[in-house]
Amino acid sequence: KFTAQLGQILAHMETLGQIPTGDVPEVVPPAKPVLRKDIPTPSLSVEAALSNAPAQSNDLILVPKIVE
Repeated sequence: KFTAQLGQILAHMETLGQIPTGDVPEVVPPAKPVLRKDIPTPSLSVEAALSNAPAQSNDLILVPKIVE
C-alpha cells in the first residue's frame, strides 16, 4: 500500500520538476532574529517570590514528595 503511494508521490514530484521556473524570481523570506537579546533586568526578590508559597525552607519552596 505505502509503496504504491510513494510511487504516486514521486511521479507527482517529477511532474512538478518539469514546470519551467527559470523566469520566476526566488522568494526567500528575510531572516529575522527570533530570540530577544539576553539583557539582565530586575526581577522579583526572593521574599516576593516566596510570599505565596504554602511551605518554604532556606529560600526554597517545599513540595510534597511524589516519587518513592
